[in-house]
Amino acid sequence: MDLTLTAGSRPVELEAAPHTYLAVGDVREIEILGLEGAAYLDNTRDLAADVLPEEPPRLTASTDRITEATGEVTVVDPVLGRRLVSTPRGTSRTVVWNPWDTLVTGMADIPDADWPRFVCLEPAVAKDGFVALEPGASHRLGVTYRIEG
Repeated sequence: MDLTLTAGSRPVELEAAPHTYLAVGDVREIEILGLEGAAYLDNTRDLAADVLPEEPPRLTASTDRITEATGEVTVVDPVLGRRLVSTPRGTSRTVVWNPWDTLVTGMADIPDADWPRFVCLEPAVAKDGFVALEPGASHRLGVTYRIEG
């Protein structure tokens, strides 16, 4: 998937992310490779700055992290016996999101029982990783997702 965004007649500080829901067997069982040791902003704590541990992160509660990671990220899903690989292009961040049971009840577009069945893994340009576009300039944001196993 590729998306090209073009500024109009005024300069733009572009922030964008495809809100991609990846199906998983159980979000509580997945492991995420490629974000180890990355700095991030925690949107569940008013954008508090933090750093992920050096081992692959696992989700244990409502998660909304804007990580300073631009490389390939892999979701290892032992329940479905597969790996979901995200290869981004034109990005400055990777967002990891799941509302968990605590936030899903206030969301009209997600059935309450479905939060364990997905994780959002989004290549992004966001926060201080925005892209400055002059009038008429464009930026291409893209990602390829691959299923292994």
